[in-house]
Amino acid sequence: MNKEESLALYKRGSVAWNAWAKGMLAERVELEESGRWLNKAKTWVHAAEIDFSGHIFYEVADFSGFIFPWRTEFNEVTFSADALVEHAKFSGDASFRAVRFSGDTSFDFATFSESAVFRDATFSKDASFDEVLFSEY
Repeated sequence: MNKEESLALYKRGSVAWNAWAKGMLAERVELEESGRWLNKAKTWVHAAEIDFSGHIFYEVADFSGFIFPWRTEFNEVTFSADALVEHAKFSGDASFRAVRFSGDTSFDFATFSESAVFRDATFSKDASFDEVLFSEY
């Protein structure tokens, strides 16, 4: 998904987001089990990746409990208020390069199944990473 599609889905809330994400994960399993993954992987990856790069979240950004089915990019995002990413599940690479966290930030109990990059991220207030699971790295 491009940035506009990612933002539109985010604005629909966690229930709609997770219904979409679970559908994407189920589709991947079905494609792999049916042997069609090699032919459909590129299309699936394009539909499943999330991109918020360059966006400014002026209000509290609440991604608590969100499921991210594939690569997720928050590169150069500004969180002007609190950022809540508690209990989120990242199934692909997650990139938070050059992100500005201006409010309190919580990644408590988040799960990262692939790489998680926070290069050049800045935290202006409290940041919490209690019981975060980094599975791959």
